[in-house]
Amino acid sequence: MQLPSLLFGVLLHVTNSFLPLTSPTHFTSIPNQTFHPLYHIAPQSSSNGAYTPDQIRHAYGIDKLTNKGENRSIAIVEAYHDAQLGSDLQKFISTYHLTQLNGLPGSPSCTILTGPHPCLEVINQSTKTDAGWATETALDTEWSHAIAGQADILLIEAKDASAKSLASAVTLATNKHASVISLSWGGVEFAREADWDPTFAKSMVVAASGDQGTGASFPSVSPNVLSVGGTTLHLSRAGVRMATEAAWNGSGGGDSTYENRPIWQSKNLLGTAFTLRLTPDVSYNADPQTGYSVIDANHWLQVGGTSAGAPQWAALLTLGKSVPNNAAIYRIGTGFDRKSYFTDITHGSNGSCKILCQTRPGYDAVTGLGSPIANKLMLSL
Repeated sequence: MQLPSLLFGVLLHVTNSFLPLTSPTHFTSIPNQTFHPLYHIAPQSSSNGAYTPDQIRHAYGIDKLTNKGENRSIAIVEAYHDAQLGSDLQKFISTYHLTQLNGLPGSPSCTILTGPHPCLEVINQSTKTDAGWATETALDTEWSHAIAGQADILLIEAKDASAKSLASAVTLATNKHASVISLSWGGVEFAREADWDPTFAKSMVVAASGDQGTGASFPSVSPNVLSVGGTTLHLSRAGVRMATEAAWNGSGGGDSTYENRPIWQSKNLLGTAFTLRLTPDVSYNADPQTGYSVIDANHWLQVGGTSAGAPQWAALLTLGKSVPNNAAIYRIGTGFDRKSYFTDITHGSNGSCKILCQTRPGYDAVTGLGSPIANKLMLSL
């Protein structure tokens, strides 16, 4: 979704106090560009009906896990301020009978460091609002909590959607020692983007792969990020799969222009030699026609996009014995018993090219290693 670029003054709001925001010096090479949220609202003619937390948890085996994210935290980095986040999230929790979060209206104040837990802590760097980014914020906070009900949520709202502001927000999330960081935004690749890679190196970072079909995007193409592509998943009301999970044609993916192949991606991952980073790494339901129930500004919506998969994968990573890195995920996802841990997506495409646009057995540049069989995967990581 394309949004206008707006620039505002700098104020950092942390638990009702204001502090200056300092940008790290190594961000000087980041260009003056704007990133965009990667969600899509289903048209009103959609007949599938928006999915509920119970449906998705059952479809991916999350309801079979006993770990709910205790003692872990999910940092969600967005732009601008969502003024109605508290009331929307509270209504989402009440509607779907989810675990109550501290930090919401009527609940005790909290921080992810001191509790009480589970906690929603919001660091707001601007009083300015943007409707598009607010929808993304609602989607990400509601559905990360739906997947990992006991995990803390640290929401960092960058002062605007510029690369430097979002980079500063990611660094702040890292400094807060979040277990996993979720990025549901992206844009075109740019020269010297690798200079930003160290920003992602100190935490487990999950990013949406893009919603324009074939083609890699930043930041999901960073080798220090787990890139999440998109599928189409048809479910019954009980969360039972009604058809084979297939690639969503909007799923971003492909080979990078600037980032080299990381060591955990084998040279012949696609059956032919590649020297550059391939995306996505994994996938998740993203088709807006099989989208998610989201309340935004007190209105219920059906929302999809790879930005719906990123926060849910971030939440999933808090449900295992430890938070894994990409190397661990690829070790399981390319092993001899990989089909025990991932649903291999072998139907569908995201473009007309042959190698990079088509699904295939094993890894492909449309849906990565596949979608998670969470109850098996998270117990093995």
